[in-house]
This record gives sequence, structure tokens and C-alpha cells, in this order.
Amino acid sequence: MLRAAIPASVLLAVSAWAGDATALPVAVAPKDPNFRYVGRFDLRKPEAPVCAWPGSTIVAKFKGTAINAKMRGNKGEDFFEVIIDGARQPVLVLNKDQTVYRVAEKLAAGEHLLELVKRTETMSSTTAFLGLELEPGGGLVALPGRPERRIEVYGDSVSCGNSNEGTKANEPMARKLSNNYFAYGAVASRALNAEYTCIAWSGRKLWPDSTLPSIYDLTVAPWDNAPKWNFAWIPHVVAINLGSNDYGNGAPEEQGWTNAYKEFIKALRSHYPDCHVFCCLCSSIMGKDRAPMRRLTQKVVESLQQAGDKKIHYVEFKEQAAPDGIGPGWHPTIKTHQIMAETLAAEIKRELNW
Repeated sequence: MLRAAIPASVLLAVSAWAGDATALPVAVAPKDPNFRYVGRFDLRKPEAPVCAWPGSTIVAKFKGTAINAKMRGNKGEDFFEVIIDGARQPVLVLNKDQTVYRVAEKLAAGEHLLELVKRTETMSSTTAFLGLELEPGGGLVALPGRPERRIEVYGDSVSCGNSNEGTKANEPMARKLSNNYFAYGAVASRALNAEYTCIAWSGRKLWPDSTLPSIYDLTVAPWDNAPKWNFAWIPHVVAINLGSNDYGNGAPEEQGWTNAYKEFIKALRSHYPDCHVFCCLCSSIMGKDRAPMRRLTQKVVESLQQAGDKKIHYVEFKEQAAPDGIGPGWHPTIKTHQIMAETLAAEIKRELNW
């Protein structure tokens, strides 16, 4: 059973710490082996690992009643979910003039599990993690084992969770309304107890220009001169949710688009030969665009199945509907993301017997 998403109306207030938080005396460096980095991190500088993709997560288990996070965003305006012992805390808002942030205080004495989850997109900021600060006697303790299941999502603004906390289609899109933690891929992954990564970028297409496949292998952002990703983390499931932006100038040319989709799957399979690939029809593909995009996506899946691929699947998310809210820029709301998550999780369960 999927846990219900928290409605936008009761989302926690944004953190409003002014200037660097009061320092705590016990410093924990990012290279401490008790940290876990989930997602793509540039680790060439162990004193300041860098992440950019939405959903990138830092996990640690600590002893103490208060904790500071030391982080630096290269542009500012990067937003992180702070999750302690499974409960959401005030949202952490990075700014370019601050590096030390109080993320929790007045906790019960003992051990606590901390997750720092990047809500915002790659274009918002590249973030360097500089470590934690704890109270006297505090420190990190060993984490429980990693989840055995792994899911990776490739997509555009919908997969990012762009403006999903908004509720009005004519409301301006905004970073503060965008929350990958409640994007469908993250919600489905938590429901399935799977580790999750998201490689998505607003406005990106499958083909022929401004494509997600042209940047899918980056460790962080294109402008950061980082090495290409090593694909050492191997997912059991890859979900591809592209096509929402491919109708900007009318329907894409069929042969070019379907060939590009198959080439992208081929590229992913070169890294993940045994994964199950789920090709999705997005909730935000609406009206007259829906039937042709369904046909093209199904054509790709059926062609690969006929060629012998037994681990390729089609998933159709229900078209978003006004009763569930239409978010800024006609993006899905948190409620629609929840519905999408339920559909994806059910299909994964059915195909993989999870």
C-alpha cells in the first residue's frame, strides 16, 4: 500500500535561518565512511562532494539532539528536504551567502536518521556538501544496509517534480514549489522500498533537439566539467518518461522519434543489460497529443519485444484531471504524482514480483 503524499496545503514552512547558524563543536567531514550518497555525486574532492540532479540524497545516522548541515550552492536558491527519523522538517533553503544551516534541534536524546534530499533541479544550483556539525558527544553511527531494490527514472520536468506543490495552472512555475521528494518516481520507490535516482531536466525532449539522451551520462551539470558518470550503481528498474515536450512544433517525425527512443534504450542497456525498462506515457500528455504519443511509445515497446527483449514494458499514466488539480505550467500536482506512483509501483510489482 502506498503511503499517502502530504497535500500541498499542509506542507511545512520554508526554513528561515538568517546567516550562518550557531556553530556546533563536533565536525564530521564528508569523507566519513558513515555517510551514504544516493544519486550522482562528483567525489573528486572528498572534502566537498558535489551533486546537481534532483533527488540526490545524503544519508547519515547520528547521535545528538541538534545538528547543522554545511552546504554551499553555487547559485543559491537550492531547496532540500530534511527528513529525520522519517519525519519532514522545515525545508532547507540554500543561499550563496551562507554555508552553515541548523537543520534540527531539540530532538530526543539518542540516535537519529537524517536524509537531505535535493528537491530542486540541476539548473537551480550545483551543491557542495561540506559536512555536519554536532553537539559535544555527538557523532555518526553505522547506517543499516542499503535497500536491495534500485529504481532509476529518466525524464523531463514532470519527473523532476517541477512546481508540483502548486495547485493553479496559471500560477508561475517556481523552485520553491518544486519537490522531487514527492515526484512519482520517488513516491513509488519509497513504497517499494527501493533506492532511487532521478536523471531529469525540465524542457528536455527525446528527439531531435534539446534532448535528455544527450546529457543522460553526466555526473552533474554540463557546465561543471565533471567526468562522465561511471554507471557503477545498477538499477533493477529504469523508467523512461519522455515525450511531453516533443510536440512543441507538432507531432514528431515517426521514424526519427521511434529510432531515437530505441537508441536511447540501447545506450541504457549498454550500462544495465539486465534491467527492466518501463516506457511511460505521461499524465501531462493530454488531449489530441495523447493518442499519437501512445501509439509511438507502444510501437517502440512492441518492436523491441518482437526482437526478443523480454524486459521492456509499456506503462500508461492516467491523464491528469481538474479534480486532482492542475499545477503551474500544466504540471501534475502532488496528488497526480501520487496516482502516477501507484500506477508505476503496481506495474513494477506485477512484472518483477516485488
